[in-house]
Amino acid sequence: MVQQSRVFAINRGIAKYNIKDHYAVLGLPLIVEPRLIRKKFMKLAKTLHPDVFGRTAAEKDLATNYFAKMISPAYETLSNEKERNEYFATIRLLGQDLKKRSEEIELEAPEAKKLYRYAHETTYLQAVADMAEQQYGSLDKILDNTAILSEFNLVFLMTQDSICPPVNVPTRPEPTGGLDGTPPPKKKSKAARNIKLGELYVAKKQWAEALKELKAGEKLDNANAKLYALLGVVYFNQKVLSMAKANLQKALKINAKEPLALEYMEEIKRASRASAQKAKQSKKGGGWFGLGRK
Repeated sequence: MVQQSRVFAINRGIAKYNIKDHYAVLGLPLIVEPRLIRKKFMKLAKTLHPDVFGRTAAEKDLATNYFAKMISPAYETLSNEKERNEYFATIRLLGQDLKKRSEEIELEAPEAKKLYRYAHETTYLQAVADMAEQQYGSLDKILDNTAILSEFNLVFLMTQDSICPPVNVPTRPEPTGGLDGTPPPKKKSKAARNIKLGELYVAKKQWAEALKELKAGEKLDNANAKLYALLGVVYFNQKVLSMAKANLQKALKINAKEPLALEYMEEIKRASRASAQKAKQSKKGGGWFGLGRK
């Protein structure tokens, strides 16, 4: 039975610091393109509409209250460019202040704690997308799901060097290739599905499954920087550094600015330096029983 709550707010994640997390309410990441905000709002309006949601009058009434007291105010702020930018600046200042004070953030959700250990834009976006899918599925879990999303946002805020207000990416017709030397339109990779699944497995640290999916994708597209970067991440976490390095180098050969490949190449360099230092220390004694040659 659904019990109607008088509190339509959360107090975890960003919301713990007396800032309403409008992004969490709408099930959106902090770096969402503004043009997608209305699209998500319309989807939630349809989901929680009294004619669609709930079987009883109490459920329909509660769904309407969630929409009126949480979703609508969030949309009003984020749909207005001036208000959205001011709100985003407030969130960014919160992150800067917490970092300056070296304050340890409190996380309740196991999913948020896991994201904190493996913080990356890819895993953050996937975590938000997964939770948003079920956010408004059950009236009893709306507040908890929204709180988890706010914890995801707090993790992202604290683990990124800086975040900038997102802007719309212009959508325009792709040029058609012609005799004037203009390049043909970029086609979607045949391995797009494999890459997406590979990312999901990487986020869940299911390395064997990720490797299988990405190797299958390589057969469909052997010129995809992101695919090879993900392969590098998988091999790195499987402690096969030679294969990790080879795949990351392939990724950077295709795209010298591939962010994931650049990040993990640095990880490999650090691991190699640590290994070399350890080997150097073990050789200091030399000879039998640590007695060096003279």
